[in-house]
Amino acid sequence: TGGTATLPTWAPLAGWWIVAKERTSTGKYKWMAEGATDEAGVMRFDFDGLDAGRTYVLEASSPVDGSSKRSAPLVAGVQT
Repeated sequence: TGGTATLPTWAPLAGWWIVAKERTSTGKYKWMAEGATDEAGVMRFDFDGLDAGRTYVLEASSPVDGSSKRSAPLVAGVQT
């Protein structure tokens, strides 16, 4: 699983800390992995046992105002 972090100008956001979490059946979020983007703003996560139907989100601080941001739900096995 991966993606690219960018600034509002669409410039890559290198060295930005991203946290990946799984949404559990109770609706809570469980930490799965975290890491920094590379020089191109790209980060990749490998989740052991990635099964279709699991839902994940990515979280990071906004480079604009420092507030916490969360991605739209990412569902394994579903492409949007």
